[in-house]
Amino acid sequence: MNLDESDLHLLPPSMQWLAKAIGLTATLKLVKMHGGGTPIYIPMTVQLDHRLLYLIGMEAYTALVAEYGGDQLEIARCEKAARVLIYREIRREYDEGTPQNTLALKYEFTTRHIRDILNSEIEDDMQVGLF
Repeated sequence: MNLDESDLHLLPPSMQWLAKAIGLTATLKLVKMHGGGTPIYIPMTVQLDHRLLYLIGMEAYTALVAEYGGDQLEIARCEKAARVLIYREIRREYDEGTPQNTLALKYEFTTRHIRDILNSEIEDDMQVGLF
């Protein structure tokens, strides 16, 4: 995911708190690796051989241990943020000349759904009304 600070509102509240504690980049790395999976245990003290250190870096890992040490964190899937990013990518590729049917195959959407994405101006909520 390539979110910036202005996109923080797209994350669930628990992930917003995490992002404030360890930074958005580190949070997104955790989401990518552990989002929607089993809870991850945060050690009580910094361990130099811990897998989270290698995943998010020393600064973020130290902040994570300081804030959540001894806890088990459930990392959300962040579906809304992921959807917004996919839709941005589809728009960007279309603007660069990729045909709608190629985008539909690549992203496993129907051509109609690609067209709906491209015609929508609302990025945060892409739900099409049923009635």
